[in-house]
Amino acid sequence: MRAAALALATAAALGWPLVAPKYLVFLGTLVAINAVVAIGLNLLSGYTNQLSFGHAGFLAIGAYVAALVTIHLPAPVPSTRGSLPGHGHPRLRLRSDRSDHEP
Repeated sequence: MRAAALALATAAALGWPLVAPKYLVFLGTLVAINAVVAIGLNLLSGYTNQLSFGHAGFLAIGAYVAALVTIHLPAPVPSTRGSLPGHGHPRLRLRSDRSDHEP
């Protein structure tokens, strides 16, 4: 049941940009990118109480590289290995609650 729900959610996420208006896809992309940045800042400044301006720099470099790739390459290119099939799924099963785990 869980695998079927995951497959359905993945199919819906991959098929949504094909049927939705371009503006909604653009807004959804902006929301997803800003959510990733907000989660990173929350982890760094919220849990560890550290201040870092590196997030803004890495976001700017990533946006610049993504724009260059979009302009100069004809087909979409996966930006990380985790977006390739088979690369991200094993990482979802990692756990740190093993008895032999040392902090």
